[in-house]
Amino acid sequence: MVIKFVQSRCLIGFFCTVSKIQNIDHSQLHSLN
Repeated sequence: MVIKFVQSRCLIGFFCTVSKIQNIDHSQLHSLN
């Protein structure tokens, strides 16, 4: 149970960081254009 909880937290953190990176990339593209 604890391992599954930790894995789910890691996955959530990973997806959050990916979404933040994608948002930064999009904002940079808009600023360049």
